[in-house]
Amino acid sequence: MHGLVIAEFVVDTAGKVEDGTVGIVSSTAPLFTEAVRVALESAAYVPARKNGHAVRQLVQQPFEFTTDRQARAH
Repeated sequence: MHGLVIAEFVVDTAGKVEDGTVGIVSSTAPLFTEAVRVALESAAYVPARKNGHAVRQLVQQPFEFTTDRQARAH
């Protein structure tokens, strides 16, 4: 099974995802969407910089999921 979630959010000057800014642009499955939302709660990024100072930045990031359910015979 393959899946893709494209999330959009703001990374603050400390590198954390700002509360209330996560939006889902597209998703192939609700379970993948929930996994991305949970992961972003504790995600850490390197903040964007402008003129030597950390700044907030709008980010759009894809998250790809792959599960291998095929049994392999040897």
